[in-house]
Amino acid sequence: MSLLRFLGRVLFLCILSCPISFAQHIFINGKVLSAQDQFSEAFVTLNERFVYVGTNQGALSYQTAKSELTDLKGKTVIPGLIDSHMHAIRAGLHFTHEMSLEGTKSIKEALKRIHVESKRLKPNQWIIIAGGWSELQFEEKRRFTQLELQSVARGHPFYIQLNYSAVLLSPGALNRLNLKSRLELLSSLKVETLSNGKESGWLSGSSRAISQVFDLLPKPTLKSQINSSLAFFDELIKLGLTGVIDPGGYNLSLEAYRPILELNQKNQLKLRVRFHICAPQAALELEDFKKIVQASDLTPNTPFLRFNGIGENVTWTMYNNDSPTQEQKDHLKDVLSWANAQHLAVTLHWNNNPSVHHLMDVLQRVDSEHSIRPLRWSIAHLTDASDETIQAMSELGVGWLVQDGFFFTGSRWVMQHGLRAAQTIPKLNLAREKGVVIGAGTDAHRVMSYNPFLALQWLLDGKTVDGLALGDPAQRPSRAEALELYTKGSAWFSFEDHERGEIKPGYLADAVVLDQDFFSVPLDQISNIRPLMTLINGKIAFRRNL
Repeated sequence: MSLLRFLGRVLFLCILSCPISFAQHIFINGKVLSAQDQFSEAFVTLNERFVYVGTNQGALSYQTAKSELTDLKGKTVIPGLIDSHMHAIRAGLHFTHEMSLEGTKSIKEALKRIHVESKRLKPNQWIIIAGGWSELQFEEKRRFTQLELQSVARGHPFYIQLNYSAVLLSPGALNRLNLKSRLELLSSLKVETLSNGKESGWLSGSSRAISQVFDLLPKPTLKSQINSSLAFFDELIKLGLTGVIDPGGYNLSLEAYRPILELNQKNQLKLRVRFHICAPQAALELEDFKKIVQASDLTPNTPFLRFNGIGENVTWTMYNNDSPTQEQKDHLKDVLSWANAQHLAVTLHWNNNPSVHHLMDVLQRVDSEHSIRPLRWSIAHLTDASDETIQAMSELGVGWLVQDGFFFTGSRWVMQHGLRAAQTIPKLNLAREKGVVIGAGTDAHRVMSYNPFLALQWLLDGKTVDGLALGDPAQRPSRAEALELYTKGSAWFSFEDHERGEIKPGYLADAVVLDQDFFSVPLDQISNIRPLMTLINGKIAFRRNL
């Protein structure tokens, strides 16, 4: 008997001997990814953990009168997916009040979907698309016009956000949102015009300005936010996600955490959420963080909801600032030195390599006081990280959160920087060779779709939505390695890689049964894979016919 099987049997017998009820589930006849590039036939769960992974015969030896048995019929089983960087809490607040354009391939098709949405809504209710699309996904390779939206909106006001760069508003929306009275915000936006000089309905501006416009939309009630969050988490579970790490966001108020905190208190969460809290107020970051970490109601440590640290906006003046002053860098350093002394995890937002030396300088100064390596700090985005940056991250023990934003924005990046510059990014295998831990994710939902299989396909082929292949094939992971980035890699950032991210005895029983074999399906069809079953904490959280 192998050591793992022996330990699993010991765990099994220990639980059986306890005077409590137990739930045992046996899964046989599967293609179970139990280790990188290795497969087993079967596995057994007892309560919330795996107790056996191996052969059908070995699994059936655990069977009792109370066991539940599932025949996997040869289906592929992978560890539960974990998105290492998704704004899930924010997305959940509005999910049922928004719609998605994912999968639409033409403006005509998108307009048809919007028209269907307009019929579902109550009179005067907003049509909201808060991101997750690109004009490059359409065969027309252009954005909507205001007139086109009017033709299908049936009188509904509309808000159509394109990434964090622009938003299309319905006629009269500036007055409806009281935007014209917000002179400072309005001055930071460009009101785009048509060739005849009339306003087109499109506003463009910085990510901060666009987010401030979104915040002017009517806010759902607390009850609606709670129900919406539940619906969004169910949607993620249907896509094989068993957990997310939420990085906060500079415009996410502390009040925005109330719905998920209430869901957790009522034991209604089925998805594991590990979250960061960003600085609520500019110039008061350190004072606010000190109060937050002392507030037990804001920093739970429960099985399904857990406070994971601060970020991604740690100081307002260093967020999306490619040319910070020394004073601004010193301010960030003060906050990070405090976080280091408090043994807090930190996630940091940085978009591009040419300016990341400012951030690395601050991190190195903090590390010189006391090593940050044990704290598993992370940098999100930074798709174009250079050899030098990767080396610096390796020396500091800083992890890399990589998302598939280039699926939508890669072609624009090429227009700015040239195709040659894009042929080497992201350097995933170099980072792995240097010991940099990588967690995969999406940055959903305003930047990207929350579909993990779309992100996995991008990790493997590097193609943009309009078919442009970017990156060096030598820097791309294998299929098993890509899954590892989306499972055990992501779990590292919440200090859970010892019990999540693998189908292994003693680990938390999170797994996904797929409708197609991830390891043999054509590469360009990976994004079409869908789960037949999602297992979380030993319970079937989602199931359709095998």
